[in-house]
Amino acid sequence: MKKLPYILTFILTLMLSIGLTSCNDDDDDIVKIPEIKTIADFVVANSDNYSSLLAALQKANLVETLSGDTMYTVFAPNNDAFAAFLTSAGFDSLDDVPVDVLTQILLNHVVAGNVQSGDLATGYVNSLSTATPNGANMSMYIDLADGVKINGIAKVTA
Repeated sequence: MKKLPYILTFILTLMLSIGLTSCNDDDDDIVKIPEIKTIADFVVANSDNYSSLLAALQKANLVETLSGDTMYTVFAPNNDAFAAFLTSAGFDSLDDVPVDVLTQILLNHVVAGNVQSGDLATGYVNSLSTATPNGANMSMYIDLADGVKINGIAKVTA
């Protein structure tokens, strides 16, 4: 019976040693994902699919506007969407699109504020584009019946 306290002390010491060893900071090999704060950050981080958007934002001088302190949500068209637009509008490249037209097209993909997917509802949402005859903001139709679709065409994926 005299050995029991020694055995218990040994077991407790062993458990404490194992417990302290497991507290080692072994998170050194974790790759930190860069924080994406602006649309420019997003398109640079996803340039394989959004290089046309970055080029369009630069041509329309909207990178700085959308990178400021004001919160915007951009329904970002990918490279395939730009290719489809250029073809349907009869342009050979982004360089052929007049800057004022390009600016309004891009702003039609932008809404004021931080809109999360859970905030969306079927209906019209005002964009920042003022390409209407009276200068009022254009609107997008959001349809949630089968995922998220904008204006019956564009399917939102992220």
